[in-house]
Amino acid sequence: MQLLVSDVVMLVLQLLQDVFIENGGNDHFIAKDVSVPPNSAIELIQGGAKIVLENGDVLKANSSAASSLDIVTSFIDSIST
Repeated sequence: MQLLVSDVVMLVLQLLQDVFIENGGNDHFIAKDVSVPPNSAIELIQGGAKIVLENGDVLKANSSAASSLDIVTSFIDSIST
């Protein structure tokens, strides 16, 4: 999974972002209170690293300002052996 978080608000303030996996009511943070400068992006999972999501897991993201966050992710649904 590749995960890119981008601040799309053209302001001079930095936004705080949370990205986490919700599983059975429990939150497992990938990033918590990460500061993303205006008009920039951060790559949270890099270099071939991966996160395996189980059935029922939900990938979620929050931002400190409404409509200020874009998330781009890629995934593999199944792998043939």
